[in-house]
Amino acid sequence: MSLPSYSAWITKESILLFEYLTLLLFVTISAICSPACQNGGTCVQPNVCSCAPGWNGTFCESPLSACKPLAAPTNGQINCGDTNIFYQCTAQCNSGYEFDNGDTAIQKDCDPMTGQFCDGPAFPKNILTCSLACQNGKTCVQPNVCSRV
Repeated sequence: MSLPSYSAWITKESILLFEYLTLLLFVTISAICSPACQNGGTCVQPNVCSCAPGWNGTFCESPLSACKPLAAPTNGQINCGDTNIFYQCTAQCNSGYEFDNGDTAIQKDCDPMTGQFCDGPAFPKNILTCSLACQNGKTCVQPNVCSRV
């Protein structure tokens, strides 16, 4: 009994399987992240980290924050995100409005560990403003529009 020749063992499928396994091995070996993944993250592709629970960022350098974005004030916008120390939300009034304390922008800091905003989650009420004070018994009815009510 003789064994089949070497060429009989080589099939299209076996070549494809060999190429796939070689590629898989190459990707596994060449998955190098620079800088290295931090906080228990795993390098899954060159410079692509899969972060451990509780961490995020390109190289798993940032803890996930317990803070959630705040609601935008009426007649305003909100922008929230992580900084080096705190999670911050900054509210900005639309043109023709200001907060009842006279500001047009207010920033609130949140402790990322507790999820609590330092001075509470609510922004002050915002009000219409007219760049020139309304006169002759008129009131500000739209941004920069005075009228008798």
